Amino acid sequence: MIFALVSATSGSFSVFLACAALNTSQSRRWFFCLPIVLCGAIGFLASKELDEMLPGLGQLWGHALVSHVIHNTAVLYIDKWTLQPRHESQGWDIRAAYKICVNPQLLGTRREVPHARPVSTSPSRFAFLRRRLGQLLLLQLINEFVVTPAYILSFAPISADDFSPIKTVYLRRLFVGPQVTKFETMLRAAFAVRWIWDNYVGLCYAQTALAILFSVILRWDEPWEWRPFFGSPLEAWSMRRFWGRFWHRLVYRPYTTWGLWFSREVVRISPGSLGESASVVMLVFLLSGAIHALVTWHATGCGYWGDIQWFLLNGVVVAGETMIAKPLLRCLSTEENKASRGLWFQLAGYVWVFAFLFWSVPKWEYGKIYCGLSRAV
Repeated sequence: MIFALVSATSGSFSVFLACAALNTSQSRRWFFCLPIVLCGAIGFLASKELDEMLPGLGQLWGHALVSHVIHNTAVLYIDKWTLQPRHESQGWDIRAAYKICVNPQLLGTRREVPHARPVSTSPSRFAFLRRRLGQLLLLQLINEFVVTPAYILSFAPISADDFSPIKTVYLRRLFVGPQVTKFETMLRAAFAVRWIWDNYVGLCYAQTALAILFSVILRWDEPWEWRPFFGSPLEAWSMRRFWGRFWHRLVYRPYTTWGLWFSREVVRISPGSLGESASVVMLVFLLSGAIHALVTWHATGCGYWGDIQWFLLNGVVVAGETMIAKPLLRCLSTEENKASRGLWFQLAGYVWVFAFLFWSVPKWEYGKIYCGLSRAV
C-alpha cells in the first residue's frame, strides 16, 4: 500500500511542479525540469502496486505519468508555452496552468489536436453525470454479458500452447506448415479486435471517473471540456485513419512536437518536406512503442520488445499509406467516381485494416500472453 501512496503522491506533485513552471519565466523553468522528471519517474517506478488494488490501474497510471512528462517538457521547453499575462500582485494562476498541463490534446487552444471531437452541446453537470454513468453502465453490460461470455464459450479452455511462438506465424504456415487449425484462425480473428475493445472500455472507465471528479465533484472543469476520446470506427478504413480518426489522440500533440523538434533540430531535415513527414510519423510510432515497452517491462517483464516492433510496423504502414493516398484519391476526385468508387474503396479499406490486424496483432500480443501463462503454470 505504501508504494501505491508514493506513486500517487509523487506523480501528482510532478504535475503540480509543471503547473508552477508554466507560471514562471523561460529562464527559470529549467530549475523545474529535473524535479518534474524525477517525481514522474518515482511515481512510475512505484506504480506496480496499484495493479494489486485494481488490475490494470498500475499500467494505466504508468502510461499517464510517462505521457505527462513528455507532454509537459514539450509545452515548457519546446513550444515555450506562456499563459495570459496577469498582474504581478495576482500571483500564479495554477488553474490556467492546470488547463494546459493536464490537457495533452490541448483542447480549446490554438494547438488543439486535428480531428478532435467538436463540442456540440454544453450539458448541465447533472445531465453530464447521468449520461456518462449511463454510457458506463452500457459498456459494463456489453462487456459482462456479451463480449466475455462469447469469448469464453468460443475459446475455453485455453492454454499457453495456444499462444506459443509458432502460433504468431500464420501466412507462411499456410504454404509450408505446420497446419493452421480452424480454432487458431478464430482465436486470431478475435484477438485482432479484442485489444481494441479492451482499450476502449478501459480508457472510457478512466475518463469517466476523472470527468466526474474534476467537472462534477471538484468543478474545476466544465462538462463540455471532457470530450469523448474515440472517434467513429466507421472512419477506420485505412491504418492511417484508424490512428488519426478513430483512435484516441491523447499523445498525438506531445509526440509530434518532439518528433518535429528531433527532425528539425537534430537531423536537420527541411521543414515541410516529404522526408520530414515520414520521419515524424516514424518517430511518433517509435516513441509510442518505446513507452508501451517501458510500461510492459515494468508491469510484467514479458514481450516488451514486441511493443516497439509492432508500433514501428504501424509507422511503416501509415507512412506507406500516406505516400500512396494522393494518387488513389485522384481517382476518386470526379463527381461520378465519388459515389461509386468511393464506397468500394472504403469497403476494401475495412478489409485491409482487419487483415493487417489479423496478421500483426498476434505477433505483438501472443508473446506477452504466452509468457504470463507459462509463469502461472
